[in-house]
Amino acid sequence: MEQEVRFCTMADGARIAYAVFGTGPPLVYIPGWVSHLELTWERNRVGLDLLGEHFTVVRYDKRGTGLSDRDVKEISPEASLRDFEALLQYVELDRLSIFGVSEGGPLALSYAAVHPDGVEKLVLYGTFAFGEAVTGTKETAQALATLVRAEWGLASTALTDLFMPGASTEDRKRFALDTRLSAEPEVAARLLESYLATDLRALLPQVKAPTLVVHARGDRVVPLELGRDIAARIPGARLHTLETDRHAISQGPDIDLQLWSVWFQFLTGQGLAHVPPRTTSLETAEVASGDPPKAEDTRAATAHDLLAPLESVRLSRYAVVGNYSRFQERDRQTLKDAYIKIAGGLRTASRSRENHLIWAAPGSGKTYFVQETARALADLRYIELNLAKVTQDEFRTALSSLNDSDQPALCLVDEADAKPEEPWPYEVLLPYLDARAERGKPWVFVLAGSSGTTLAEMKERISDRPKGADLLSRIPGTNEYVIPPLGAGDQLVVALSQVRQAGAYSSRPIGAIEKLALYYVALAPGLTNARQLRECIVRAVERVPGGDDRLRYDHLFSPGDPENKQFWVRYQPLAANLADRFLLLED
Repeated sequence: MEQEVRFCTMADGARIAYAVFGTGPPLVYIPGWVSHLELTWERNRVGLDLLGEHFTVVRYDKRGTGLSDRDVKEISPEASLRDFEALLQYVELDRLSIFGVSEGGPLALSYAAVHPDGVEKLVLYGTFAFGEAVTGTKETAQALATLVRAEWGLASTALTDLFMPGASTEDRKRFALDTRLSAEPEVAARLLESYLATDLRALLPQVKAPTLVVHARGDRVVPLELGRDIAARIPGARLHTLETDRHAISQGPDIDLQLWSVWFQFLTGQGLAHVPPRTTSLETAEVASGDPPKAEDTRAATAHDLLAPLESVRLSRYAVVGNYSRFQERDRQTLKDAYIKIAGGLRTASRSRENHLIWAAPGSGKTYFVQETARALADLRYIELNLAKVTQDEFRTALSSLNDSDQPALCLVDEADAKPEEPWPYEVLLPYLDARAERGKPWVFVLAGSSGTTLAEMKERISDRPKGADLLSRIPGTNEYVIPPLGAGDQLVVALSQVRQAGAYSSRPIGAIEKLALYYVALAPGLTNARQLRECIVRAVERVPGGDDRLRYDHLFSPGDPENKQFWVRYQPLAANLADRFLLLED
């Protein structure tokens, strides 16, 4: 099951992003404080698939958040209600069930009170009708909004600890990052102020729809008393408490079975005795039954599910910098942050250290990312040194050439963790990493490597070698990044980008590519990194006949190449419907 994001325009011109999926009676999912259709689709795929099996589900990002327009003037309960009413009219829904989560609850309650005959059933989770009671005082609410504006990173981390007590460090970091990616701090603060000023208590008796109020007994964000108050004020409403202290809905494959069973029992009349494992993302696809799948079989199924419904792809959506692209939103935003910091260091004259450390999985394009960063920035000098390949004299000579000019310079030290037994690399490098702080030199250094399986392992290896700990001390903790390996979606995005570039270079513009060709690109064992993909695509474009703007599966191979037939025979049962079907390329 896949979602297709669409947009509708409000009366004031703001565009609201929404998605529809599933089959059955309509159910509208109103998100909490901030949301992002792409991120929540990936994170909570198991639960959303379950909803889609029983309902036609409508999800959306409120104005100012996610994929909806971020630059909006009005943020208020009144604007939220107008947007919601306009969205329902746009998708032609006049009677529906509503699922309101956390800060989405007040909007669900407002709509149900104003349109008592338009709501079939109402489900609320972890929500409130009186915002001031959430924080206790108006002053506390204002202080929280001020923190969000001033320290978005600190605020999102602190709130995540309240939303997800007991969650793993990795899950909390991911949740906090997703929160920051869903809205800018000013919008997040204005939304918070709007929610906490809500008082709907007088409207609740007007809600006529059957209502289920679900609340965590130990909720530290919205106290249980506020859920009880809602249930007491709505005629006939039911309250169901959960023995947990978690405010946020569990994400990923390990959903809260008790929670979902309660919802489904109320909405459909049947509970959930079992939740089968199912595909949650391109990289974590699972098979519901049978023997454990082989990795290549899982990848084949997910690549097929991604390609089959696609009709076109807008390449600019996946761009990070220049021609460097990534499929996952989270990866794009992390790398855009890196680009912005690198660019800022080159454009500003300061004595702060602007050194960066990147751990990247082999073949993930770390070198290409820095190269494209350099190409995107004007009037700078770019030096690229691969420590695994250069000699000591070559290393010294290249670095010393920086001293001849005061021009801003970006220097990539690739494979910075190479030559572990040699004392000279870091001894030579350290003075240059200090040059900005000590002499005001406009230099930015990027150190990149792939050793170990994580950034922490690579740092440990660096610190164990001569001057390694000194080198790491020159890199601010906020300037450390991880570039994950290419997933199936990344391989497709890279391939499409290379098709467009190769066509432009060879004066053979390609406007469409056969889906079977992309399916091969996602699965071929010899195309596991960006360099291999580029070489394959360039040769394929050269095989496209003059006058044709379509790249076909057969163009990937030389005449008589046995790999062509072998691949087709192996995957024909699954991928036959991808042959002779084309994906349009858009800028």
